[in-house]
Amino acid sequence: LLALNERLAGEGLTANENVALARARREAAEAGLRAARANVRRAEEALAATRIRAPFAGTLLRKLAEAGEIVGGQDSADVAFVADLGTLELEVEIAETALDALAEGDPATVILDAWPERRLAARIRQIVPIADRSKATVMLRLDLDAVPAEALPELAGRALFTPAATVANPSATPAGADSAPGGTR
Repeated sequence: LLALNERLAGEGLTANENVALARARREAAEAGLRAARANVRRAEEALAATRIRAPFAGTLLRKLAEAGEIVGGQDSADVAFVADLGTLELEVEIAETALDALAEGDPATVILDAWPERRLAARIRQIVPIADRSKATVMLRLDLDAVPAEALPELAGRALFTPAATVANPSATPAGADSAPGGTR
């Protein structure tokens, strides 16, 4: 419409006021379009803020919030537990007196209570740098070399450590290991 009014004004067939009015209408329409696009962007951002995304690909183990519930804010709590079932780990408590015989990278043999006849190869990934004074234990994190397809998070088991034949066993007293592969990592 603006181009038509400009052509007609150039030929003297319309008033310059019509051109100015057409130009003002076009500028108002363009401003309205920019505002609408900004509103769409804000709405998309608001919608994205309502989606819960896991920090990694995995399997949903437990859902703690339902659709429509308000989550987050200052009192944010877990809304789900997700695990990468291909990289389960074993957490083992050992007696602090056995600590000097072990080091990160040392091999271990894991026996899950669900399959006591199986022996799974593992390595000490981390010696957690704090002891539990009340139990006189230290936590170790083991990585399994190969995770059996049927292994599940939170299965109980025990670990045998090769270096000093240290046995972490759930039924033993201070040297006992209360272990469970998995978690929400």
